[in-house]
Amino acid sequence: MARKFEIGPNYYAWHLEQCEEVAFTDFYLKVAPFIPPTETWKVELENHFYYHGNGLAQVYIDRLNAIARKHSIERFDLQETDISDYGRTNNKLYRAETRSRIRTEIQEATTDERTTRVTRAKAEMQALPPPHFTFEQFKARRDQYSSASKLSREEVSKRLVASQVAMVPPKPKTLPQSSAIKMLKHASPAMWPVVIGKLSPDDALDILDEIQDQEVRDKLIEHSLSAM
Repeated sequence: MARKFEIGPNYYAWHLEQCEEVAFTDFYLKVAPFIPPTETWKVELENHFYYHGNGLAQVYIDRLNAIARKHSIERFDLQETDISDYGRTNNKLYRAETRSRIRTEIQEATTDERTTRVTRAKAEMQALPPPHFTFEQFKARRDQYSSASKLSREEVSKRLVASQVAMVPPKPKTLPQSSAIKMLKHASPAMWPVVIGKLSPDDALDILDEIQDQEVRDKLIEHSLSAM
């Protein structure tokens, strides 16, 4: 297979099938002699691809194709296909050893042997099955899931805030000071605790000077002290 994947923002790479590694290696060996010695990416490409078993970055393919065009070398392109066991493996050492072996075999092959092997590899590439879904389809699914997850998180946050608000007990209603003063002046002693209980501790303290009855004052002070 050739499976396209993202390794950074707008930066892509490919996992290759063995037939594609043969075709790419043949292409690379043809182009490599024309890469200017000042270009450091040649060493980077070989380290990543042949020595570390990493994916083949699209930027390297583009640079090689630009050089190939100047020297009338057939360009190399990849198409997305279905995944195989080889493409699925996470064993980078195995991939690196396989690629290095392929490169050595192509370098040591006769012209006829090399042509036969590369022709067969390209035919195998053409026969690879199409992907179950392309990279662009994968990105669309990922972005859709990300958006849905974001909405879900926002909804959870809203519900949490709403539940927290609902859990806060409502502030009890208190009796206005003017009403309390009037009631305490006219109520019997049995009603004083009822009226005073409707006052906040601060309000009870505020109306002390308006009450002449010392017993009522004591009860107002007691109610105010109960909050401390």
